[in-house]
Amino acid sequence: MRLEEFLDQNTQTKSFTKGERIVAKGEQAEAAYIIKEGKAKVYQDEDNDQPMMALLGPGEIFGEMAILRFNHYTLSVKAEEDVVAYVITPDMLNEQMQAAHPLVKKVIDTILDRMKEVNEVLIDIDQAGSI
Repeated sequence: MRLEEFLDQNTQTKSFTKGERIVAKGEQAEAAYIIKEGKAKVYQDEDNDQPMMALLGPGEIFGEMAILRFNHYTLSVKAEEDVVAYVITPDMLNEQMQAAHPLVKKVIDTILDRMKEVNEVLIDIDQAGSI
């Protein structure tokens, strides 16, 4: 089954209008999102639209590290244009992770742990004012 088919059958979507905040840095993470339509900008901080960290489009995911490892969002995301996104809940993602083959799960867990360490270092550097 293709990913889009799975998402259409198993998730809800949420719509955001151009300029609307989707997630805010520091906010409790309640979901990750996969963009179905539109584009979204990722920022270091919601109150300061600079620097833009990434421009995301259809098929791209954000918030996954927040719900899997951090419990809060580490960056802010705003709709650059009208956005329709699949809502990926922590329960849904954890269920899929548990269903994965043990080897695949081990590799994913290791990558996630390493990414968390890198993100924590970057957050510390940012808070020290070095970025």
